[in-house]
Amino acid sequence: MSTDPLLSLLQFADGLFPTGGHAHSFGLEYYVQAGVIRDLAGVEEFVRAHLEGTAGPCDAVAVVSALALGEQGDLDGCLALDETLDAMKPVREFNEASRQMGRQTVRVAATLTGHPLLRAFSESAES
Repeated sequence: MSTDPLLSLLQFADGLFPTGGHAHSFGLEYYVQAGVIRDLAGVEEFVRAHLEGTAGPCDAVAVVSALALGEQGDLDGCLALDETLDAMKPVREFNEASRQMGRQTVRVAATLTGHPLLRAFSESAES
């Protein structure tokens, strides 16, 4: 068995993976500094709200949609989904963080896998 898939997975799971995900708190830092979140219960509430309000109904659905579009090799559909997701994040900081992490993730995935659809998507999304 080839170790390449395992090494790629480990690279994506690495806490130092260069997507910038650890550089964005999606508002948590602000709420802590403003005194809105003061304890573990507040952090749990924030994370739960993020998962139930964004990650579940939006991001998880987007992943399933992207997978279906990817299996069909539908670059235009993938780009349209990307534009839709971009428009769904009206808060500038959330939008910029999402865009930065997504673009870097696609760039690295395209480089690691050499997959033509990922490369085409990365090139189109960068322009």
